[in-house]
Amino acid sequence: MLYLIHKHALEQHAMTLLLNLFGYITFRAGMAAVMSIVLSLLIGGPLIRLLHRLGIHDTPRDYGVLLVSDKRGTPQMGGLIFALVTLVVAVVCCDLTSRMVQLLLLGLIWFTAIGAADDYLKIKVHHSADLGLGRSEKIMYQGAFGLLLALVCFIPGLSPHDHRLIGHVMFPFIKGSLPLWLLYIPFVVLVVLGISNAINLTDGMDGLATGPSIMTTGVYAVYAYVLSHAGISRYLLFDQIRGGGEVAVFLAALFGALTGFLWFNSYPATVFMGDTGSLAIGGVLATAAVLIKQELLFLVAGFLFCAEFLSSAIQDKLGVNRGALGLRIFTRAPLHDAFRLRGLAEPKVVVRLWIISGIALIISLMALKLR
Repeated sequence: MLYLIHKHALEQHAMTLLLNLFGYITFRAGMAAVMSIVLSLLIGGPLIRLLHRLGIHDTPRDYGVLLVSDKRGTPQMGGLIFALVTLVVAVVCCDLTSRMVQLLLLGLIWFTAIGAADDYLKIKVHHSADLGLGRSEKIMYQGAFGLLLALVCFIPGLSPHDHRLIGHVMFPFIKGSLPLWLLYIPFVVLVVLGISNAINLTDGMDGLATGPSIMTTGVYAVYAYVLSHAGISRYLLFDQIRGGGEVAVFLAALFGALTGFLWFNSYPATVFMGDTGSLAIGGVLATAAVLIKQELLFLVAGFLFCAEFLSSAIQDKLGVNRGALGLRIFTRAPLHDAFRLRGLAEPKVVVRLWIISGIALIISLMALKLR
């Protein structure tokens, strides 16, 4: 909205110094981050109290020694805080005529809706953490968005990408891109499913998913700005992603909203993000990764999420009862539950996993130059 005001003022030759600032990606990104932090802190408390009055409380699974009884009654669906803030700030700070912004807004709303439906069914209908949307239903809805995103990015005329980049994928640490052609469509669907479910699985402790999400969002915001800048992208031997700067502004809004949400979600949490929040984050990051051609960067920047997802997948396929080999590969999956079962205090587990995410962040930024 501010960008459109800036464009209108430019056309009318009514530019002022303040309006001129709205034309800069860095200014709007910084403004989006600050606005999101402040807005999250302002609406967080009232929204948490509203969720409590509505009876939107946590329904933890009973893992015996893992059950933390003092968390019963903690408001759930707190992801609405940063989802709403990101939506409002993105509308204010982004160029709403950008196809990339439109896809990011759709991804945010789509995945927030999936998560909210899942949380509502668990809490208000079935009163069980295991009886929300079925796994196949979730995959179907997530995959539907992935297919839509893939088709839009693959069809010339609809795609926000230059013709030379349609159907291509870039690799961390390697110069150039690889054409996938028709394989690009199932690749994008798998990326959307993988990223959204990986973040969803990581959300199991106070602040555990929020901290790494802030870091990963920051990495993608930096990449989006670098790849959109003609001079910097040429210097670092990247193909320029025209319009990627708007992705940076959108991610800056999410970055700030998550930072403000961490105020309430840090140990001991006064609200949980729920699937409402974890799927919203995953949907936005997956969409952003596809739009700036950095899908595979998530293997580095989102290393913790990938490790949590892989541990659950291995345990599910090879583990006790349901697994093919009937083996207990991990004490419990995902990984954070395995650490907690060994007696580590929750804050210690969370901080240590944050440190791992911090290392992944540094390596991801190093990949900008090491190509």
